[in-house]
This record gives sequence, C-alpha cells and structure tokens, in this order.
Amino acid sequence: MAHRESKRPLVSVVMVLHNDADTAVRAIESVLNQSFEDFELVVADCASSDRTPSICERFHDRDIRVEYIHLDTDNLAVGNHTALCAARGSYVMMLRPGDWLGGGLLYDVMPFMRANDLQLAIPTQSFDVYSGRNHERSSSVTTFNTMTWKTAADFHHAVGELLMLGVLDDPFGMIIDADVMRSFVLSHMSEKPLDVVIACLERVERAGVFAGPSYHVTRQVPAALSFDPDRYPSCEREHTELLDLFRSWGFDLDAEEMEPVYRRYLFDVISCIDNACIGHSSVSSVERTQRVQDMLDDEATQRAVQRMSHAAREFGCMYKPMAKKNAAACCMGSRLREVARISHIPLGPIVR
Repeated sequence: MAHRESKRPLVSVVMVLHNDADTAVRAIESVLNQSFEDFELVVADCASSDRTPSICERFHDRDIRVEYIHLDTDNLAVGNHTALCAARGSYVMMLRPGDWLGGGLLYDVMPFMRANDLQLAIPTQSFDVYSGRNHERSSSVTTFNTMTWKTAADFHHAVGELLMLGVLDDPFGMIIDADVMRSFVLSHMSEKPLDVVIACLERVERAGVFAGPSYHVTRQVPAALSFDPDRYPSCEREHTELLDLFRSWGFDLDAEEMEPVYRRYLFDVISCIDNACIGHSSVSSVERTQRVQDMLDDEATQRAVQRMSHAAREFGCMYKPMAKKNAAACCMGSRLREVARISHIPLGPIVR
C-alpha cells in the first residue's frame, strides 16, 4: 500500500471492518471531523459482502488522510495485524467500527499525552447500550480525574482501579505509543482484545487518564441471548492471564491489590452462568445445570468466591448459591435477574 502523504502523522487511528456498513460512516466521520489534524485513519476491510468496501473507497477518494486496505479474508485478527503494521503514527488509537470519537477528543488528549511523555493515555469513555428488543438506550460515563503515572510501579498500583472501571477490557479508545504496540503486534496475531491490553500493560511505564471529550462505546444487546459454550473457558483464560500479570508485579501476596482481579472474575462468572441458564439454545435444562455446576466446582471460581466473601452483597442473589456450589439455585437466580431486567422491576441490590 503506497501512502499518499510523506509526512509521518502524530497519531494513527486504526479501524478494522467486516460487514459494518450500518456503523462505519459515523465512526469514520467522527475521526475526520476532529479539530486536531495531525493524524491518519487506517481502515482495513476484511472481505465484507455488504456496502462496506464502497463506503471505505468513497472516504479514501475524498480525504488524503484515509488509508484503505482491502483484504480477502474475514479473519479480524489478520485485519488488525495488517492495519497496525501499516500505521505510521508515533501513537496508535484502535477504533471499533460501532464506536465514535467525541468532538475535540484528539485535540485535547494529544497535547496532554505529549506534554507528559506518556506511552498510554485513556480518555473518558461513554458506554451507550441499545436493546435489540425495544431499542431502549442506557448510557454511563466513566468518572475519573485527569491523572498521570510516571513510573511503572506507580502505574501498576493504579491498574486494579482502572480494571474495575471497565476501561481496560479491550484496547479500543486507548492511545498507545506505537513502539509499545508494535513490539506485541509484530510477533503476535490475536483475536483476543485483552491479550493486546495485557501486552501493553507489561510494557508501559508512563500512563495517564484524561477527563475530557469521550470515546463513545456502543453496545448492542441482542433481543434473544444466545448460549455460547466457549464463554466460560474464555473467561477463565482471561482471569488466569490477569492473575499472572499481577503476580509478575509482585502483588500475589497483597490481598488489596489482587481484589479487583477476583471481583472482575466473579462478575464474569455470573455473566457466564446467565448465558448458560437463559441463553437461547437447544441444550437441555439438565445439561445447562451441569455446565453451571462445572463452573461452580472450578477451583478458580471458588477461590474468587472466598476472596470476595467480605463483599458478598455486591453480587446480589448469586453469591450464596455460588459459595454453596448450588447450580439449581444459581439458575433460578439468573432467571430472576432476567425477569427483573425485562420488566424493569427495581430489585437492584437483590438481583444485580
């Protein structure tokens, strides 16, 4: 791919698409409409069969800042790898095709990042959730004060809190030093977003969070939840990777430092139980209950249950049956939570 501009941009915004015609225009325009101009937008299309290629070509033809890569594979890991390798900026931001940048985000956050010589910056994130059932919308915004950490040790102590805020679940919206990103990307090709985050956390020494214009995360909740048999194994793998990361920082004997990892995992396990109990599938109720029982019997789950016993109320009606390894009661709790969600019954502390 021949670049149309010889000047190296300060930041590369990278987006990988596959049949994303319904959302690509807003995402692309949110970048091109930024008042900050020292950027390139690298768009990789992974064998889309809808209007996505024509949309990309149109933006590429009209704006010199848009670099377009067409791939003959629908493998998004290949798309991410190719786009990130093509990015020329000193910094990289990954943009999910359904997400978009708030006005002025790059204009505000890039001077902050450069003035503090940061390798990683996390802007305010707004989470916009849409329901496929009735199109209702809920929004929440991460709340933190602008802050920087100038040493690896200081940043490591802050990671637990950022983990619980949900801003470290994936790399989208983060602005990352390109050398840090490439040190992982050139040797790995992963579809797992958390793998990229962990790789960056292992390498970053200077980081910050910035309270300003938001990176908008758009999530579409399907009308009918589908059962995913791979959900819990993936959840367990991510938990193991986070544990290994925190232990590598010497936190394994510090209960306070390790608590966010166990809290996050327990909420993830509850999500997996919900998926197994109420997810749409031809799986029998007996098999569903057995899958939940396997989750409860898992050593990792019980370790997390024990570590979070002092905060049992955070997990509502699910904590006690999890602690007692009672799969039937967990399934009943999941159904109660679903009834409360779709009927908007205010049972917050009980079913959360």
